[in-house]
Amino acid sequence: MTYQDSLNALKNIEVAQYRPDHNNSLHLMTYLDSPQNTLPVIHIAGTNGKGSTAKYLQNILTHADYKVGTFLSPHILDYKELIEDYEGVISESDFAKSTDMVLQACNCMVDDHLNHPTLFECLVAIALVHFSHKKHDFIIIEVGMGGTYDATNVFDKPLMTIITPISYDHEAYLGSSLEAIAAHKAGIIKADAPVIMAPNPIEVVIEVTKKVKEVDTYLYLLDESLIQVSLLFNSFKKKLFNIQTPFFAYKGLSTTMIGKHQEINIATALLAIHELKKKWSIPDAAVKSGIANTHWTCRNEWISYRPMILLDGGHNPHGLLAVKEILETYCKHKTIITVIGILKDKNYKAMLNLVDAFSQKVIMTSPLSPRAMTLDDLDLPQNSNLEWIDPFEKAIEKGLSLLNQDSILLITGSLYLAYPAKAWLEENL
Repeated sequence: MTYQDSLNALKNIEVAQYRPDHNNSLHLMTYLDSPQNTLPVIHIAGTNGKGSTAKYLQNILTHADYKVGTFLSPHILDYKELIEDYEGVISESDFAKSTDMVLQACNCMVDDHLNHPTLFECLVAIALVHFSHKKHDFIIIEVGMGGTYDATNVFDKPLMTIITPISYDHEAYLGSSLEAIAAHKAGIIKADAPVIMAPNPIEVVIEVTKKVKEVDTYLYLLDESLIQVSLLFNSFKKKLFNIQTPFFAYKGLSTTMIGKHQEINIATALLAIHELKKKWSIPDAAVKSGIANTHWTCRNEWISYRPMILLDGGHNPHGLLAVKEILETYCKHKTIITVIGILKDKNYKAMLNLVDAFSQKVIMTSPLSPRAMTLDDLDLPQNSNLEWIDPFEKAIEKGLSLLNQDSILLITGSLYLAYPAKAWLEENL
């Protein structure tokens, strides 16, 4: 099977909506001789900060000379984006080889009268098959949606579970309360795997604690009030800081990933490192260089300074609050022109209310996804000052035309807008 063959085959697989059942994933693992059982996995669930926390961990461990693989979703432009090993993004030949094995297993499942796995289930399996054929010290796996029924929830003995900040998102599938959403996220917690938990609302902490007690493992909880950050230098490009918690203390850390929410993500990653240090050697120098060299595309990323263009994949109200904090901290005297694209299963009214509050102009467009919200999906008051422009390239052109030396173009609402917007801007600016 060639790489193009693998792409063609995957594109023909059902892109299923969320379903409260992951037996298909478990069956698929069995047909593949259970590759997940040999992997040293750090499993991450949460609403926001999963990818950033994973990237901090990946870079710290890599700078400590460990071989690290990652499966971070979603993919936007290419399936290969999901999978990195210690050599970088998975090669086309390795992707095709693993895809061929997974699709053969899928056909055997159908022959045995089982459901054909969904696209995401196949992509997870491709990653795990690939990792099982390479020697890694750590594999970092990000949950797709929820936790309990997610296709990634196939590990009986992960090294560690991490729970990042949990807020309202995917309510149609996970429930309308924080307790229900947290219960789904906590579904990845397993016995004998310590749980690292970012600061969270008390309702979330209670649900996670229930699961921790149920499986009889250990919980390491960060309280935001106990995370002490002393800023030594702080600008919209970079910050230098000291950080201290009851678990660890570091001086002279630096990051280009701005925003107070990144302090939470860094602290969560450092707590995980604190726990890993009990068994693995991770020098403080690796921590410093790992954090300093962490970059995560389209997460509060300045794509240009002249004109000033900020890209962020904030896909829910919680994520947009982080963007708002950055703008208020670093750009308080600038006017904001916002181009936003939202998926139809999101709380778009809350998101639009947020951006409208800090934007001089809001332009809405369709992100590149089958789940994209369209103009027909909107239910806005007649006096709304929202302007709708499709395709996204035209929306960005309109935003750029409104810029002057005292304004910023913000492109946000979904990674399915931010990624293609970045590619287009890099070619057209």
